Amino acid sequence: MLVEAHFGPGVYFLGDPCYVLNKSMYETWGSVHNYDNGKIDIEGSSSFVVARTVYGDGEYRDSLGFNYPVDSGCISLIPESMWMKTVSRDTIKELKIGSVLDVKKEVIFTAENGNFNILVDEAAEPNCIQTDQEDDWDRWNYLDGQDDWDRWNYLDDWE
Repeated sequence: MLVEAHFGPGVYFLGDPCYVLNKSMYETWGSVHNYDNGKIDIEGSSSFVVARTVYGDGEYRDSLGFNYPVDSGCISLIPESMWMKTVSRDTIKELKIGSVLDVKKEVIFTAENGNFNILVDEAAEPNCIQTDQEDDWDRWNYLDGQDDWDRWNYLDDWE
């Protein structure tokens, strides 16, 4: 199934939604939207786009060399208005839980069969995350101990 969404100028989180959505938004995604793929509208908030990886949890590398840890089996693009009260940009960078995109014109998120393409501001090439490569999944599935502990410790404070 093809998932595609276009968003305008702004700041966005790219990564696993479990790291940045607050508990209420995450549970709404589950109870109202059954954790579906696609563009998800959260009443009283905004919308985000999300799609599943092929192998679920793990760590996946993008075409720019950045690794994305995944604990919910999904990768998403979420506007800052939906996560700025939950987590800071500095925390995202420090814990390496995803990337922050500063979009000047438009960002296009597409995902199909575990392959993600994120095109920012008419760049020549999209940033690609391929989660259908079993060798990559095996290599990146297990994180080093401290990073893993820091991420889970952060999630324990989830409210």
